[in-house]
Amino acid sequence: MRNVKSVLALMLGASLLLAGCKDDKDGDADYNPVSGKKGVLLVTFGSSYGYYDGEDTSPFKYQKPKDTFDNVMKQFKETFPNEEVRMAYTSGIIMNKLRKDGKANLDFPNEALKNMAKEGFEEITVQSLHIIPGAEYNEMMGLVNDFKKSYPKVNIKVGLPLLYSNTDIQKVADIIVNQYKAVLDKNEAVVFMGHGNEKFLAYNAYYKQLQEAVSKKYPTYKLYIGTVEGEPGIEDIVKQLSSQAIAGKKVTIAPLMSIAGDHANNDMASSEPDSWKSTLEKAGYTVVPELVGLGAYKEIVNIWVAHKKESK
Repeated sequence: MRNVKSVLALMLGASLLLAGCKDDKDGDADYNPVSGKKGVLLVTFGSSYGYYDGEDTSPFKYQKPKDTFDNVMKQFKETFPNEEVRMAYTSGIIMNKLRKDGKANLDFPNEALKNMAKEGFEEITVQSLHIIPGAEYNEMMGLVNDFKKSYPKVNIKVGLPLLYSNTDIQKVADIIVNQYKAVLDKNEAVVFMGHGNEKFLAYNAYYKQLQEAVSKKYPTYKLYIGTVEGEPGIEDIVKQLSSQAIAGKKVTIAPLMSIAGDHANNDMASSEPDSWKSTLEKAGYTVVPELVGLGAYKEIVNIWVAHKKESK
């Protein structure tokens, strides 16, 4: 049921986003570049978690998505002090909610780019905060290409998502293992939840490559990567766990996502019958959820920062 809700939310969000994406064919007519003015636009799906006091608490280790995004922004601002750093959300549902409640001064990517052009930015780097080059990343690229047509005089660069090259995959493998090394060294298990895509299964190959990188370099560690949509799902993970001797049958679950948002709080860590936590508990495991997104870790953000530096 939650997968159906996720698909409907994405469809509605995309329709709301595209509604505001009409080409501004005369964009260059009001473009007056300021020499040397550069900016960075961080693009992510977004989250409303963290904007409402007392609404999103958790009994588990938890970093609110807004705090995670603030952490990413801070790191980019420190790394690029001579460039203005902004953030845009692609989710129409989240943006409309935040705007209606007056909770955030954020734009859709197309709005942010147009505003930056009108403010005279000579160079804009659109930096993806996505995990893989999947559907949301491709949607972002569509918006960038539309903007280029409308504002051909603006120098637009694009930074790649987290898992793009083999080098990226190996770096992330090392980071997530080191982050949970104390747990893994005790012969306990760690299970990561990626988003995945059940319609375009090729996108899930990046998660499988990450799993292969971890298993090859750290063969004794019981670290597994599954996805909300597509394969491997939580049922596949349970089968893998059942063939292993896990100390105390203890499993830590964490999101392989930039933030610990709706999927992490509900699909992963809630008490709903079909959540990952409930599914693992039914299989006899003691489950410890950690609701901390990858964007909370400096080493992960450094990869996005490196992609910004390499952008073209």
